[in-house]
Amino acid sequence: MRINLASTRLAFVLIGLLLSLIVISAIIPQQDIAQNQIVDWQKKLGDNYKYIEYLKLDQIYTTPVFFIVIGLLAVNLFFGNARRFRLIYKTDRKLIQARHLGSIIFHLSLVLLLFSVVLNYLYKFEGILALTEGQSIVENRDDYTRAYQGPFYSEEYGRFKIKHIAYYPAYLINDKKTSASEISLQDSPNAPETTVVVTTNNPFVYNGLEFHYELQHGYSPEVIVIDSTGKTIFKRFIRLAIQRSKENTIHADYYILKDYNMKITIEATPRQNHIDSTLFNLDVEIDDNLLYQGTIGLDDTISYDGYKLVIPRLRNWCYYHIVKSPYLNLIFASFWLALIGMTIGLIPRVIGTKKK
Repeated sequence: MRINLASTRLAFVLIGLLLSLIVISAIIPQQDIAQNQIVDWQKKLGDNYKYIEYLKLDQIYTTPVFFIVIGLLAVNLFFGNARRFRLIYKTDRKLIQARHLGSIIFHLSLVLLLFSVVLNYLYKFEGILALTEGQSIVENRDDYTRAYQGPFYSEEYGRFKIKHIAYYPAYLINDKKTSASEISLQDSPNAPETTVVVTTNNPFVYNGLEFHYELQHGYSPEVIVIDSTGKTIFKRFIRLAIQRSKENTIHADYYILKDYNMKITIEATPRQNHIDSTLFNLDVEIDDNLLYQGTIGLDDTISYDGYKLVIPRLRNWCYYHIVKSPYLNLIFASFWLALIGMTIGLIPRVIGTKKK
């Protein structure tokens, strides 16, 4: 069967498929856009959510299907317009006229734009890191909360060390308050550290990577568990996940000490955003038996089944969005070129209308 790549019917089919994917993405929360809403969907659908994950309906904009459709649409647009302009040239032999030239620039820019989107997908890297104040890591694939790596992206991990120094809920920029985060970056053990304050919509570029500060942040209490002999068996900061609803925002999560069959569930209840006066709702289970349930504050100590638990410190954690989009500038250039072509094509039409 011979496929006509310049077919208008093929264009309608591809546009229909593209619109269908966009509609699905508008209905089902996407991982790179509405992470908070995904938690609500997972609660509502339960085990049925695995079908959405299997079909990758919650990450449509990073699936091969989406970009294959875009690539085919670019091919169709190229061949369709090549045929169209060839017919125009045969009839009046004046493709350099403003109205024809503007149309050529516009349509070729659209083709370039679509191809640029596909190329960016093939070579792009995008990852989300969640770091607690004071925490530093050397980049590793396992450290990313979520990551996308294009099929042709070849750079290895471990290119930088990042440390989350501090979170600022009211950082002044041009006399305006905004939230911000201070980080330090290092590209090798002996290299000097680069320290910078990152705010939303103002990414910091380091070795070709963009470091974006995400507005989403939460609480990370330090939990210490001591056994009956006085030995510390657990000590670490636990990042509390954010669960938003129409009524309120809940910071809660759990951690399992596998060697002791112990499950610690914590929910933070901040008082008027004063971190030092935060209270914690705490449940402790051993072998599925509830041994403690109650509310404690910072530096309070509770005892259960011969163990002691204390939360001496509370810090903030933040999301960092790390991106490398090698063809992003080409995408923007194609967009502006398309606008220029549209303008050139409209000028003779506007002038002609005025003359009439």
